Amino acid sequence: MTKRDFEETRGDDDNLFRLRVSNLDKYSNAKDIKKWLTGLNIVFRNVKSAPKWDYAIVSFDQEEHRDTAFGQLANQVFKKKVVQVEHMNIRLRDNTKKPKLDDGRTPQERIQDQVTPLWRTPYEQQLKEKEDQMKKEIRRLHAELQKTTRSKRLSEEEIKERLNLSEELYWMKQAQKDNQGFICPVRDIVPSPALVGYRNKCEFTFGRNLNHEKALGFRLGLFENGLTQVESPQECLNVSAKAKEIVSVLERLCRESDLDVYSPTTKKGFWRLVLVRTMSTNQNMILVQINPTDVEQEQVDQLKLKIKDALVQECAEITSLYFQHFDGDFNGISQKETPELYHGSETITEKLLGLDFIISPFSFFQINTQATQVLYSLIRDLSLESKAKVEGGVVLLDLCCGTGTIGISLAKHVKKVIGVEMVESAIEDAKRNARHNQIDNIVFICDRVETAINKVLKEHVGENDQVIAILDPARAGLHKTVMQAIRAKEQLEHCIYVACDIKQSLGNIIDLCKPTSKVLRNRPFIPQLAVPVDLFPYTPGCELVVQLARDNSTRPAVSPVQEADVQQDPIVKQETQVKQESVVKQATNVKETGVKSEAIEEPRGKEEPTESQN
Repeated sequence: MTKRDFEETRGDDDNLFRLRVSNLDKYSNAKDIKKWLTGLNIVFRNVKSAPKWDYAIVSFDQEEHRDTAFGQLANQVFKKKVVQVEHMNIRLRDNTKKPKLDDGRTPQERIQDQVTPLWRTPYEQQLKEKEDQMKKEIRRLHAELQKTTRSKRLSEEEIKERLNLSEELYWMKQAQKDNQGFICPVRDIVPSPALVGYRNKCEFTFGRNLNHEKALGFRLGLFENGLTQVESPQECLNVSAKAKEIVSVLERLCRESDLDVYSPTTKKGFWRLVLVRTMSTNQNMILVQINPTDVEQEQVDQLKLKIKDALVQECAEITSLYFQHFDGDFNGISQKETPELYHGSETITEKLLGLDFIISPFSFFQINTQATQVLYSLIRDLSLESKAKVEGGVVLLDLCCGTGTIGISLAKHVKKVIGVEMVESAIEDAKRNARHNQIDNIVFICDRVETAINKVLKEHVGENDQVIAILDPARAGLHKTVMQAIRAKEQLEHCIYVACDIKQSLGNIIDLCKPTSKVLRNRPFIPQLAVPVDLFPYTPGCELVVQLARDNSTRPAVSPVQEADVQQDPIVKQETQVKQESVVKQATNVKETGVKSEAIEEPRGKEEPTESQN
């Protein structure tokens, strides 16, 4: 590690201000240790521990806190054991997964590997790799659903349940035959119309590059891995030309200034972050985040004016310029601090499928406008496939709707749209965009889906209406309670799930398709189609759209062939024989003694739903 690399990590509590506390009980956890330290009035930042460790790493914000704790912990007892304390070595963390700074790559190669990992890969090959990955996840869906019918030991009731499960998943075997091994048709991946400069929103960081010069761009890696260096985005394929132009101007102004860049390790410095939005309408928004602590107000005012003048003169179409004063620890644009509009209009506008969407500094909007139009057109087409068969009309439920872009885009094609979202600011943006586009057949509700869905179906859906639910959740997917609420409502016959990370959200689709249970009530859904859509060229990210429909088959009881197949299972056969012998024996006892064993259950009728299930 060079001297400069070392200086860049000074103040990093993960690397400098740490103590190793050892001779701990190997079953101790971080929560217990934090409680113990707090009881000793020790000021610390974090505790790191792991199962079966006999030690913990305690980190501190300041050197004096560490040194004070070192003295306090001497000969202290934790869970009947005297702990041992030692200083951690001063070093940059040797994480084998993080990119090395001396690996022979140029700075621009490093930043491209960080921001667009597939920049060396031809686009056709990128598409093939993404399509293969999506197909792999669809196979995993099949494997996970199959697990619901397997069990090593089965009770009498479970044997009956197993027959029912096999019946409810009857469609999988035939679907595999019809779809080359997949449980539904899988279309070829839809490519992005825009490959270069497609990002309409970028967040840049002020810092120092590998030459220790002030810079504005992206970090070379994760700060938590000790990488604080920043490199210019000028060679990044996904950053727009306008954004690169804005970065160049602001980086120059930063270097000309006598105020330093903000350091996430020392928590000091003036220049922090820049948020840039560049739209296809040639309207552009800039938000500059600064930390004015210990800086004279007159100097701050002069710098703001200088920034505005330079941007307006050198970068055409600066529609909005905001400043945000922020001295907190969070390394990002803070939505808790209201930004100051310094120049231009409060909002900018982007066009999507012929509609105008108003965007404020904190509004969510898909980052690839051209590819988003392709995605929303696909969702529209899948939603309207059965429209001609509907006696009433199509009611679209845009669940977890965010700022309402999907619902607003599809509103003119359906009878009504109901958007549900629990973030109040997003709902306000959605309502504003609906009014701006003069759309009057859309309603937005600020609430949790599982709470609002009863009211939505009761007040907004007619007897002959077809209800289609659109689910476009965040990366991690939706909570299980949302999936349970959707399964419970018979009126929801169709569902379109848009997964931006199918690895994380596959569990949601599994819940939609699982056989009926006490938790997942009513008929399951069956996948009808899966379509990968590339919204993020040169990165591994890919959207997967899955069309599902409620199982409407009028299936009889398990067919003789199916029942025979199940009964031939050696586990089922053995368990069934044992249960039958037991039932016969106990029935004989009843006849002879007149006493009924508790093991013989009365036939159960259809379970009545509880109030909470309605």
